[in-house]
Amino acid sequence: MTVTDGSWDTHANNFKSLKESRLPPVDQALPQLLADLEQQGMLDTTLVCWLTDFGRTPKINSASGRDHWATSGFAIMAGAGVPGGAILGATDGEGGHVVQNEYNSPDIAATVYSKLGLPIDLIVQSPDNRPVRLIDGHPIKEWM
Repeated sequence: MTVTDGSWDTHANNFKSLKESRLPPVDQALPQLLADLEQQGMLDTTLVCWLTDFGRTPKINSASGRDHWATSGFAIMAGAGVPGGAILGATDGEGGHVVQNEYNSPDIAATVYSKLGLPIDLIVQSPDNRPVRLIDGHPIKEWM
């Protein structure tokens, strides 16, 4: 199942938007989802992922917002054997650049594929019959 909310584009009024409308539902829903899954005995077999498509600039723009920033972002993974409370990687003091344990989208995809029992070395054929490896990343060992 996928849940999405397309209104996280906070180029203006970032802090007000996050405080008043964006973060409160997540602060309530994500921990409750994990608690519910655990109470139902489903957390060990359910992978919960909260992913961004990119990060936000470490500097605030003139409209009190934060613009697109592909240099660093975050992902939250829980359940399916992912150890709770683990923090992987680190950015510099401004949150602008990765300085420790950089993981990329292909690594997250390889981790999800591995958790689902799918082969990460899967080769598919392009429309012109070229073999293309579907995933180039490697599973994140700390989440396995």
